[in-house]
Amino acid sequence: MTCLLGPNGAGKSTLFRLLTTSTMPPSHSVFLDGRDIRTCLKEFRHALGFLPQRVGLVNNYRVSEMLEYIAWMKGIPRNERRRAVAEAADKCDVTRFLQHQVGTLSGGTLRRVGIAQAIINSPRVLILDEPTAGLDMIQQSQLHLLVKTISSSAVVVVSTHSSADVSEMGNDVTVMNAGRILFTGSVAELASSNGSSLREGVEMGYRRMLDDQLHESS
Repeated sequence: MTCLLGPNGAGKSTLFRLLTTSTMPPSHSVFLDGRDIRTCLKEFRHALGFLPQRVGLVNNYRVSEMLEYIAWMKGIPRNERRRAVAEAADKCDVTRFLQHQVGTLSGGTLRRVGIAQAIINSPRVLILDEPTAGLDMIQQSQLHLLVKTISSSAVVVVSTHSSADVSEMGNDVTVMNAGRILFTGSVAELASSNGSSLREGVEMGYRRMLDDQLHESS
């Protein structure tokens, strides 16, 4: 799992628009299995799952209806949709909420439903934009565990401004600011010699890089 760590305005959302092809990337900039995705766009989109920061779910739909609708949108055959919904709901621990209306869900449950819609097509690549934003500490911990479990069967890229997300979920990390990549490597490398714990080390390493960039530009 790779985390993109950076403050607001770092360029993470712009990069995600390119990775999800909502903005078409330039030729030879994004690849799937060594192929430029512009030459295999339909295949790439079928291989992709995406959780935007604001999930566009319909409040008066039941969770099951919402997930079945998204399964239809993603081209899952009619006779496979209920199975796909059940499997995604089970992985995200929202089975007991399938008959609840979306608008009645708590923030943490809504985020898990958002991840369920992202993985309903069993994607090879899963992109999560600020998945813990607005969640309390317990909900964040639950989501960290969920994403780590999913990462065993998919390439996961997480955008965040939280060093806690990186230390709890990431294997690799890329630090961005103002459209520039300041660091890319393992989480352990970022944290090394920067604190008494992994989380503290990541936070201190991240802050030092932002400060260094500020001094360079001044």
